[in-house]
Amino acid sequence: SQFTIENGRTPAASALSGYAFSHWEVVAASGNWVVGETLPADTAFAGKYGDVTLKAVWASNEYKLYFNTNKPAGAITDPECEVLVIDVLFSNKLGTLPVPSVIGYEFEGWFTDADAQVTADTIYNTVGDTTVYAKWSPVVYNLVTDENTGEAIADSTYTIENGQIPSGGAKTISSNPGILFFRASFLLAVLPSQS
Repeated sequence: SQFTIENGRTPAASALSGYAFSHWEVVAASGNWVVGETLPADTAFAGKYGDVTLKAVWASNEYKLYFNTNKPAGAITDPECEVLVIDVLFSNKLGTLPVPSVIGYEFEGWFTDADAQVTADTIYNTVGDTTVYAKWSPVVYNLVTDENTGEAIADSTYTIENGQIPSGGAKTISSNPGILFFRASFLLAVLPSQS
């Protein structure tokens, strides 16, 4: 556009999805303009002369990212999570994300409802607030049964979702440390599964 020393005016702010207009910046100029100076949108600048190039400067909008801990069906407690919402900037990395926990499950990460995983390095490109969901997998435990003979007679695994105690005749329960105490047909030793 053109202007004279009497009627100069910066252009009105335009729109850019995910951003708010900040100001115009002088990036090239002659006359009495100064490269690097800034001007608001739609503002008179009488007294200026010389050709000038203005660049629009934008600020990322701030949105909310919500964390849904998505309690697993077999969980005996609600997941614990210290942070349930953070502020995020459009077109910026998410940064540090909370790590929830729940008994009997391993946390696999945060996912969108489209099942795409988000991490600290994910660029936030949603215009508006959004929610991500925790994904869990059951911890696999070893199940060792012993008919009180001192020798394991059967090994298997179970999870918090599908655990089942083997059947058999009544046996004396050992008092050895590490044995789970209960009145049942077998001794039960619960050990973490080795991956």
